[in-house]
Amino acid sequence: MGVDIGTSAVKAVITNAEGKIYGSCSVANDVNFLKPGWVEQNPEIHWWKNFIFAVKGCLKKSRIPPNQIAGLGISGLSVNLTALDKNGKVIRPAILYMDTRALKEIEWLKENVGNQTFLEINGNPISHRMLVPKILWFKKHEPENYNKTWKILISSQGYVIYKLCGQITADYYTADMVGLFSYRENKWSNKLSELIGIDIDKLPQAFPSYEVVGEISTISAKQVGLKAGTPV
Repeated sequence: MGVDIGTSAVKAVITNAEGKIYGSCSVANDVNFLKPGWVEQNPEIHWWKNFIFAVKGCLKKSRIPPNQIAGLGISGLSVNLTALDKNGKVIRPAILYMDTRALKEIEWLKENVGNQTFLEINGNPISHRMLVPKILWFKKHEPENYNKTWKILISSQGYVIYKLCGQITADYYTADMVGLFSYRENKWSNKLSELIGIDIDKLPQAFPSYEVVGEISTISAKQVGLKAGTPV
C-alpha cells in the first residue's frame, strides 16, 4: 500500500509487485490561510485522521485483507514545521512549506551566515522553502513553544510515521531541504547549527527513503485498520 499525504488530498492505493491496482481512495484536505503569507494545517486532523479515512476507504474498495498488505510506503508534503512536546503531542498547527512569514529571518541568514556557507555544506541557497527561517521565526516569536519542543518533524509523512510506529524520522531528500543537513555526510551539520543557533537534537534521524523505519504498533493498527507489525 502506498499513501501520499498531500497539501490538498490524502491518497491511498493498493498494488501488487507488478503495479496492478486493486483499490484506491482520495480524501480532500483543507489548508488554513491565516493571513497573507501564513499557511498552516492541523497534523492530527488534516494528516492523521484523513490518512485513516484514506487507508480504510482503500481497503474497503480493494477487498484486500489487512494481513495481505506486505508493507506501507508513505510520501507527503514537505518541508513543514511540526513541533511535538515531550509527550509527543502537537504544540501548534504545522507551518507549511509555502508559508512566507519568515522574511526577516531569511535576511538575517543572508547577512550573518551567507548563501555561500549554505551552498558549501547543504547545497541549497537560502530561501523561504527552507525550514531554517521558519524555525528561527518560531524560536523568536513563540519562545515558550520552542523551549518545550521535544522534536520538530519536517514532513506530513514524518508525523504519520510517528503516529504509526513511534519513530522520529525523515528521508535524506527531505532533510536536505531543511537547510541544516550536510549533503556530503548525510547528517545534520554541527557547524550550521552553531552558526544559526538551532538545536539539531530536536530534528529527526534521517534515513534513505527506501529503508524500513518501523512497524505499525498494535494501538495504531486498531485505529487504521492494518495489521500490527506491517513494515513502514
